[in-house]
Amino acid sequence: AALVYALFGLNYEPEMAGLVATAIVLALGVVFPFRGKRIGFRDLYAMLRDAGTSVLDLFMLGAAAGVMIGALNYSGVGFTLTLVLILLAGGSLVALLVLSAIANIILGLGLPTVGVYIVLATLVAPALVKMGIAPMAAHMFIMYYGCLSMISPPVAIAAFVAANLAGADPNRTGWVAMAFGWTLFVIPFLFVFSGTLLLKGDPLSIAVDLSLAVAGVWFISAAMMGYAARPLGFAARACHGVTGLCLFMPANAFGAERWINAAGVGLAVALFVREKAVSRRAVAAGG
Repeated sequence: AALVYALFGLNYEPEMAGLVATAIVLALGVVFPFRGKRIGFRDLYAMLRDAGTSVLDLFMLGAAAGVMIGALNYSGVGFTLTLVLILLAGGSLVALLVLSAIANIILGLGLPTVGVYIVLATLVAPALVKMGIAPMAAHMFIMYYGCLSMISPPVAIAAFVAANLAGADPNRTGWVAMAFGWTLFVIPFLFVFSGTLLLKGDPLSIAVDLSLAVAGVWFISAAMMGYAARPLGFAARACHGVTGLCLFMPANAFGAERWINAAGVGLAVALFVREKAVSRRAVAAGG
């Protein structure tokens, strides 16, 4: 609340707003007790010391990213990459998004989240904005794909760490993590083609598109894993996959997406009715 008030009520810069909010929270912690205990000055000193130590990595990362971005801007590499992406896309928005996604994953290999976003916001986001994509959608796109290097082989840092803890094969764990996180590879495209997923638009459209997207994720996940309420055969998996794709079709993609969404809703209802009938027959046979 203090941060929001400092940002929007007092119109402070983000840095100053953060400092003011931190000072207010610390002052409240000293003045007012929490669960019968008031923060002492010794505890306050320890908290400030630990907080300063914990942000050293972020300071180092920001400094390194600043040097990198300065070198890129000075050399013109950032402008060159923007121009190359637009030329390779040939005026096609989908091609530009695919190329940008590949560039994001490659540039994000081995980098932490903050560093990934800082670099990609300088190198890739301008190309997307120049093609007419809303700045919010462009930055959400690069942020999502920049972080996907954590579960994308050959690096897949998060998956490899998990594999080491579990004693599993790192490469197989990386591919399985990529399969489990398939929605992260698709959702950024929905941000571009369907602004309602970024909560832009009237409430009804936002509610409808969010519901369709969630349902689409469920049906496609069931198709990929081969299990819904019960194990699914090949035909059932195919039906679930087609249903999910129809529900997943973003608004404003090419003009007929609402008819495809309606077909997906019809298929979803049909699959639900069929599953209920199968469950009843199974219960009757067991009884």
